Amino acid sequence: MTSVRRPLKAVTAVSVDPTRPAADDHNFELLSIPGVQVIVLPDLPGEARIFFQMMRHWTRQPDGKREKSGKGRNRCVARSTATHLHLNFAMPASGSGYYRGSKADNVEFSLFYFGNDLQDSAGRYRLLIEGAKAADEAGFRAVWTPERHFHPFGGLYPSPSVAGAAIAALTSQVGIRAGSVVAPLHDPLRIAEEWAVVDNISGGRAGVALASGWNAVDFGLRPEAYQRRRDIVRETVTTIRALWRGEEVTVTDGTGKPARVRIYPEPVQAELPIWLTSAGGVETFKAAGALGTGVLTHLLGQDISTVAAKIAAYRSAWDHHQPPSAGRPHVTLMMHTFLGKDRDDARDHVREPFVKYLTSSFDLLSRNSTATAELDVSQFSDDDKEYVIRRSFDRYFDTSGLFGTVADGIEMTRKMAAIGVDEVACLIDFGVDPELVLTHLQHLVELKDACAASAYASA
Repeated sequence: MTSVRRPLKAVTAVSVDPTRPAADDHNFELLSIPGVQVIVLPDLPGEARIFFQMMRHWTRQPDGKREKSGKGRNRCVARSTATHLHLNFAMPASGSGYYRGSKADNVEFSLFYFGNDLQDSAGRYRLLIEGAKAADEAGFRAVWTPERHFHPFGGLYPSPSVAGAAIAALTSQVGIRAGSVVAPLHDPLRIAEEWAVVDNISGGRAGVALASGWNAVDFGLRPEAYQRRRDIVRETVTTIRALWRGEEVTVTDGTGKPARVRIYPEPVQAELPIWLTSAGGVETFKAAGALGTGVLTHLLGQDISTVAAKIAAYRSAWDHHQPPSAGRPHVTLMMHTFLGKDRDDARDHVREPFVKYLTSSFDLLSRNSTATAELDVSQFSDDDKEYVIRRSFDRYFDTSGLFGTVADGIEMTRKMAAIGVDEVACLIDFGVDPELVLTHLQHLVELKDACAASAYASA
């Protein structure tokens, strides 16, 4: 049997009440970690599967293949090879959500853009273009761009497919993703067509997160969709998937007659990677699990423990609804990011730009009656706004952003890995001088590389 005792140093113990699993066809070995029972199954030569027995029932799920045995429930969280440990799956801590090893090496890194349109017109997209090229060269997973309308906050990006096509033409490896397309504002045919173009330009690197939308003013583009926006986004997932596979859908033509249409160009990828975007509603997390999509979320207005519980709900819904062939659930967490050599210097660089960024967001909230139904921010005085925003910055810098040094980033990434985050999407364009952001990207690359190498360091 392959020894896995040495790599298990990388796994964090959690407080559970484990029960010995029912016998199965494999020989297994129990390894001792405080509070956790570990079963090693030698499924393949030179390779071992590691299982954490939680609860009374268990399900073996190595490498995405699920098997149910009796009433058991168990989740494969790691695969050990002769060289290093791969953390693959989240581990449910009884009653407290999904957890996995504290090692950060299983987290992917991407760049995320949501820029406030206050820059000189000559350089509005320099950070997007140069950042995307740097991400491509450094091996980041993806570049995400949003959809925003009618306000400077995020206003650089009214069309993520246009931005995505530009990035696709300048890069060769990095994923090109929308974070997010506001699905109720568009016909699903147009979404599928546009992203099929991006998929072709990029050679099969497209992906989209779909959002229901929250700002009522945006629905000036399609006001009839506002009341049903949450239902529409879920229907859009189903329609886009069918179109992407080459299926036809029925439309009404200009004469009022039905017609069958499909999209062109044909996409490169067999399936379009899709996420549902959640600003915090647990029902969206559950819907993503039921639909078999990823989840894109953030820590604005949410703390880590709250997000952990929602991720648990997402993965539970996935397990309940998805067949083994559906692949793996995927959680992307957007985090405001700025790393440097010194934490205090990073705070100084970020403070004023981030306060202005939050102020713009605050002003956008004040225009949206739905978002402010419980808190009428339009009635706040300027002094009240400044007080709330500056207090928010201090809390956010310390608890919810990827700020400080590379060491700080590793610690925060470990926390995100522990609650089941698969990918950290690093929002870098929140008002810090673009040239400063670009020169400091080296520290984010260091963080990504350090996390990728951490398993080897523990060997």
